[in-house]
Amino acid sequence: MSLLISSPRNIESDLILLKEKLPDFIIKKSGKKRIFIINNKVLSIIRYKKSQTTIHGDINLKNTTNLILVSIGILIGILGLIIILPILYLDLNKKIKKLKLQVFNAIQN
Repeated sequence: MSLLISSPRNIESDLILLKEKLPDFIIKKSGKKRIFIINNKVLSIIRYKKSQTTIHGDINLKNTTNLILVSIGILIGILGLIIILPILYLDLNKKIKKLKLQVFNAIQN
């Protein structure tokens, strides 16, 4: 599930605003239409389109713990990946939602 802001936004002003309001997180601009907000095991992605802005959340696979667990699932096979990935999502689901809401509130206010 993603959060939606229906009004068009300026990526540069949001980048400065996020760096001020969320100083503990790693904030990176990727290309012309995306901002990544990384908080250890989870990340949030802001995607800018002409008419709307969306905020998505997901697991950060650049974190070694998450990468090792997904790699073990792949090595075990499809069955292992089907078992490990939902457990990882259930474990990090609250953190993903919390980060998305923090980013949403920082941009909206």
